[in-house]
Amino acid sequence: MRQQFFGTTGLTSTSANHIANMAKEFIQSQEMYLNNLCLVNETTQAGGNSYQTGIATPKEQFNNVNTILQKVSLTTQLISWLREALKEKSKAQLCVMTFDEWCDSQGIELKSPNKESYLTREAVIESWDVNKLNSYLQAQTFASVFGKFVHIDGTFNHARKELTNVFTKPVSVEDSGVDITVRTKQAAYTLEEVDAKFFELQNLQREYQAKFNKYEHEITTALEENKAAVDTAYAGAYASYRKAYDAAYAQYNVWKNQEVSNLANLKIVIPEALVSIYNEISGLGK
Repeated sequence: MRQQFFGTTGLTSTSANHIANMAKEFIQSQEMYLNNLCLVNETTQAGGNSYQTGIATPKEQFNNVNTILQKVSLTTQLISWLREALKEKSKAQLCVMTFDEWCDSQGIELKSPNKESYLTREAVIESWDVNKLNSYLQAQTFASVFGKFVHIDGTFNHARKELTNVFTKPVSVEDSGVDITVRTKQAAYTLEEVDAKFFELQNLQREYQAKFNKYEHEITTALEENKAAVDTAYAGAYASYRKAYDAAYAQYNVWKNQEVSNLANLKIVIPEALVSIYNEISGLGK
């Protein structure tokens, strides 16, 4: 801000604007004299009569032209000074430092904390050694293969259903006459043997599944613990940041309010060379 326009004593913005408007009216009145300058007298004769139809500017006013021009010049300069001062004051009020700018000027650094990325399944698995990783993949594979085989829609169950049908209907006939075809099926295993094998396979599948589930639980637990730790750390860091931010912002508001008040209370000074014309303009209408 250009300090030359301001001081502890002088005009308020309202007064300066009022004086500038009065000065503008004063110039208009003075320019009437200048615009009506006439250097000749005129006489008109008509119908045997003579009339003076034009009167030259009186000598006193003619000699005073330079004074009028000086006043117009000084008044124009006064208006320009006041308008520039008002503009400068308005600009200063609009350009009060932002919070970030104020922090920079005070050497205050406020950086919002970054939240650490959460642990991923892949990262947990990648942290295992080769034996543990192989055990995990083996449990997953075996559980899947055995599970598919003993599933209700799996191969073993379909074979068992076929065996059950043999016990109830060992012979089947197709077509008739000379084209007749008779098929006879015999059970190669008892239902007890088949069921025993089923439960044996089912138990193995459950063991592999339980082992796989244990690894999955370990992964899930690691992810949950990591998330809780990351969230807790971030919450603490953010709380500290927010406390510092709020404290700094409170200080900024105090400074800003004082700055705005100081700017509002700035008085527009009148240069010594314009004091005389200012006194004349301010005295108009009194």
